[in-house]
Amino acid sequence: MKLTISIPRGARVFLLDDDDVRIKWFLERLISITIAKEAPDAIAILDSYPLFDFVFLDHDLGLFTGTEGDGLQVAQHLASRGFDGHDIVIPARCGRGDIAQPTFRG
Repeated sequence: MKLTISIPRGARVFLLDDDDVRIKWFLERLISITIAKEAPDAIAILDSYPLFDFVFLDHDLGLFTGTEGDGLQVAQHLASRGFDGHDIVIPARCGRGDIAQPTFRG
């Protein structure tokens, strides 16, 4: 599956992920991004910064590393704060073990 997401220059982007390969993938494509590797850190960051324009949450966070929490927990927290979920993407491993990655244009 290929997903194209247009992120304008200057957009505030947040990533929750514990996979260094995926983090590197995002860093190679975005000029500015805020990253957390664990759900409690993500919640603290999201609570202390103005809302981000795009939020990427790892659904299977901790699957291989034992990281605390997951992207769903963070999404539920955002929803409890009134965030409508617009421009949230939850990338996850496909059944084949591949990573579904968005392609950026902007």
